[in-house]
This record gives sequence, C-alpha cells and structure tokens, in this order.
Amino acid sequence: GGASRAEEEQVVNAELSAALVAESGVGEYSSSELEDLLAGQDVSLSPYVQPTRHGLRGSSGADEVLPLLQLAALYLTEPRRDEEAFERFRRELRTNLQNQEAQPQFQFQKRFTELLWDGSPRRMPLTLDRLEELDMERAYDFYESLFDNPGELTFTIVGDVDKDELAPLIEEYLAAVPGEAAEGDVVDHGDRYAEGVRTDQVQVGIAPQSIVSVVFHGDHTYEAKENHRVRTLAEVLERRLRELLREEIGGVYALSAHGQPMREPWERYVLEVAFGADPEKASELAELVHEELAAIRDGELDESYVEAAREAQRSDYEEGIEDNQFWLSNLEAFHRTGRDFADIHEHPERIERISTEMVTEAAGDFLDPDQYIQVLLLPAAQQ
Repeated sequence: GGASRAEEEQVVNAELSAALVAESGVGEYSSSELEDLLAGQDVSLSPYVQPTRHGLRGSSGADEVLPLLQLAALYLTEPRRDEEAFERFRRELRTNLQNQEAQPQFQFQKRFTELLWDGSPRRMPLTLDRLEELDMERAYDFYESLFDNPGELTFTIVGDVDKDELAPLIEEYLAAVPGEAAEGDVVDHGDRYAEGVRTDQVQVGIAPQSIVSVVFHGDHTYEAKENHRVRTLAEVLERRLRELLREEIGGVYALSAHGQPMREPWERYVLEVAFGADPEKASELAELVHEELAAIRDGELDESYVEAAREAQRSDYEEGIEDNQFWLSNLEAFHRTGRDFADIHEHPERIERISTEMVTEAAGDFLDPDQYIQVLLLPAAQQ
C-alpha cells in the first residue's frame, strides 16, 4: 500500500505521516515521554510509509519482547495527535530542507530523479516549496487510514525467543487489535521510467569534486533466477570498473555498482554505476565506463572477476544464515512473492552456477545502450 494509496495532492502528507506520528508519540505518551519510559531497555519501534509499502519496524532484547509488542499495538490503535509535536516536526523539517537544498548532491539527485521519472510529481523529492502542502489533520488521517485494519499486515518476528512464550503475547497485543483479514493493495498511478537515453550536467557548488551516475533500467521478470542475475552483474561490474578507473587510470575517488529488481507497482530493475571523480576527468571517465560496458556485453570479461563474485556470495551466505536480518528479509521476500521458503536452500547452488557466460548474457539483457540515464555533477566554474 504505502503512499501509493494517496491522491497526488496528498503525497506529501502521505510520505511524512509515519515520521510525524513517530515524533508525536502514542496514547498518553509523547515521544520524549516514551523515551523516558523505555530508558535502560533495548527496545525501539517506529512506523514507516514508503512509496508502495507501510508497516512497523523494530527490535528488542530477547527478554524485552513484551514492550516491543505493546508499542506495536499502540502505534496501530492509539497514534497520538499532538499540535505541538506537529509544529516542532514542521520547523525541524524546514531547517533540514534549507540545509539540504544548499547541498550540490541534493541538486544532483533531484535532477536525476526528474530525468528518470520524466518529472512525475509523485516521485520528486521533498523540497521547501512542497512542504507547504503538509497539513496536520490530513497527515494524521492518512496514517490512520493505512493502519486502521491490521488484517492487512503480516508480522514477521525473528530472534532468540521461545515460540511457546511468544504466542500468548502475540494473541494479547496483536491478534486482539480489531480488524479483518484482507489483501493489501498497491495503487498503480501509471508513473514509469523515461524512455531512451537522457543525459545532463548539474553545475553547482565550488568544491573541486564531481559525481557521475549512470543508471540502466527496464522491465523485468521478478523471480529468483533473474533477480540473482542482475545483482551478480552489478557485483562483477563494480570490481571490474573499480580496477579499471581507479587502479589503471586514476582520478576516481570511489566507485559502486548496484543492481535492484523491484516488483511494485510493476516489475522492473535498475542498475546503477556511480563514482566520484576529478572534475577535469569526469566526462572522459564516463565515456570509458560505457566503452568497458560495451566490451563486457561483447564477451570480453576475465574469469577472475566472476570467481571473485562467486566467492563473495558464498561468504555472504555463510555469514547471513547466522544473522537475524538475513532471515527477516528473506522471510518477508518469500511471503510477498508466494514462494516456498524451502527455496532458500537453492541459493548456494545458484551461486555455483555463476559463470562468465551468464554474466555477459546478463550484461546484454540489463545494460541496454539505448535505455539509460546519466548525470554529471560538476563545480559551477567547471565548463
């Protein structure tokens, strides 16, 4: 659901609603009173509203599950409406936005978002002028409309806790909240990524540094094999491009590549290559990136980069299965997609099937030279 359930004129209220409630507190307790009440306890929980999802996210010590579930119930049933908290929230947000808009990185990201989403108002970052759309009652109303039926929510709990001890607490504090079982829905407003190649330069600031970001994007089949291909390709690209630009050529401060498959409101992927660079070399290095991507699409890729990706994924999996967050994120993902959770055991086999051929084929599928966004951040004096 998330902010997708808001009409366009309510997007700001929707996106800020959870943060406002977290600032306001629950029941008879303000946010500062909650902090005092929980002092000395390892307990934290807050609501969130994202573009297509909403929920509660928190953690506690193994012996402090009770206050964690009590907090969850209060955020569902008794979000606090507090005019003083609203004014404080708006004042602090205004100050933060003033500072943010003075930053070159913000102007860079804003322009990138405009190009990627073809200027869609629903997708633009929050700015000072849009803050005027924030309305206290409408923001609180939207939050309550999202959370008024906990029958839409799926609670996932991972940790060192006895199930027999946990069950009665869930019955008392979660199951007792009134609601009816229902499927949550994401409203598709038709926003889509811009077609073709779009490039621009943002010239702002005086610091002698630049950022280059190149994002490939397209429709995607959201399933385990394809998701793994796009993520593995990004890992290989990061290693190869980092070595090429930083170690062989120089002038690059940091480089990252990230592949992200997404399911809502339509199945798609983005694959971003971003790096900081000497402003004098930024354009040249961007061209070299595209040349190297073309070479990889043509099959010019050393096996060593692929083996490094395999080894890193093996290590991540072995470490992940000992970590609560690994199980939490996988449980959530498997539930959303309806997959059998036993499929988690297929991942080591999928890692071993990574090959140079697989990566170069993925490059052909996910690095379309006719479908990407590229933005360069340069100092204002840099022409």
